[in-house]
Amino acid sequence: NPATIQQDPSGQCTVPCDDIFSACPGRDCIPPLDSPTMVAADSPEAAYLADSDLVLGLRTSEGPRAYPHNILWWHEVANVEFGNDAFAITLCPLTGSGLRFDRRAFVPGRTVRMGVSGLLYNSNLVLWDRETESLWSQMRIESVSGPEIGSVAPLLPVLEMTWLAWRTLHPDTLVISSDTGFSRDYKAYPYVRGGLDYRTNDADTFSVTNPPPDEQFQNKEMVTGVFVGDTVKGYVWSRLQDRAGADQGVVIDEVGGTAIALVFHLPSRYVQAFEPRAGGELIDLELKAQ
Repeated sequence: NPATIQQDPSGQCTVPCDDIFSACPGRDCIPPLDSPTMVAADSPEAAYLADSDLVLGLRTSEGPRAYPHNILWWHEVANVEFGNDAFAITLCPLTGSGLRFDRRAFVPGRTVRMGVSGLLYNSNLVLWDRETESLWSQMRIESVSGPEIGSVAPLLPVLEMTWLAWRTLHPDTLVISSDTGFSRDYKAYPYVRGGLDYRTNDADTFSVTNPPPDEQFQNKEMVTGVFVGDTVKGYVWSRLQDRAGADQGVVIDEVGGTAIALVFHLPSRYVQAFEPRAGGELIDLELKAQ
């Protein structure tokens, strides 16, 4: 059913309002986590993770931390605050998109608390902030309705890879404890319909998208998006592999007039874009033989 959304005073949305649909009944119908407990990688409270499970990882002033998909399938948002950091880790299970946002930069002078609005735009998570009640499209990275309409959502860096890859790189990492205060099976993927896993069922896009999916790719192809100024470019993982002739490597390209290097290791589900510069000078990057 079409959503009833909070619009800005002029009654507008940055996308067609009728394309914003209700997926669950009301704000925080999927409960976000606030300041989740973190434990060591070898803790019994991290035993819900398999080596192949995906995590969103970051390095902080207090050491590395991992925010697993397994937890975020069920909560979609984790509001985190410690030291000088205040950010929201967000995951849309339907689009597979994991992003981190600066909670102190949504609204000047305020630290917002982000939550799940219960709405979707093109099968993607629409967030809301408690302070202004604005709606924020995760993948459009902007407020689509409400007092902050048109404002850009403040992105922060985050890495995504398998749990095995992350803890191998960062054995001292902390990770979200399975003791979240909610009764959930964090080993179980919740989006299974008709016995088919949503992640691999190419026929299931949850809802109609506008515009329709590009038919040259499968609906569940993995893509990494690169933003440089106003220019956006998507890199389909299978095409990266074809271009490099291997499931790991470095691809050099240009986006918005800026040189970038895409470093990838597909067995670890890792793809990351860098600007290949050192000391202000462009440098050559290549995969080191092992």
